[in-house]
Amino acid sequence: MRFGEIIKRARGGRFSQQSLGELIGVWGTYIGQIEKGERVPSDERCLLLAKALDLDTRKLLISAYQERTQSKEVKQLFSQMEKLLTDPVIS
Repeated sequence: MRFGEIIKRARGGRFSQQSLGELIGVWGTYIGQIEKGERVPSDERCLLLAKALDLDTRKLLISAYQERTQSKEVKQLFSQMEKLLTDPVIS
């Protein structure tokens, strides 16, 4: 799932884009850009988003890194890392 989709789903009816933006120190329009896939926030903002939305920080950061990279090989590596994080035996 795309980073922006994760944020949009997690935000759901709990927050408006504006209120989530205020909570993490950005404009609501920035949250909209994230959700549309136009921007990927910094690691620091990802951590704030994860905390505000009760998301797993490791999974959210990996999703952000995967979205930022242009390399097919790196995208695949992050995808494998994400699968390992969800493996109940490893976790």
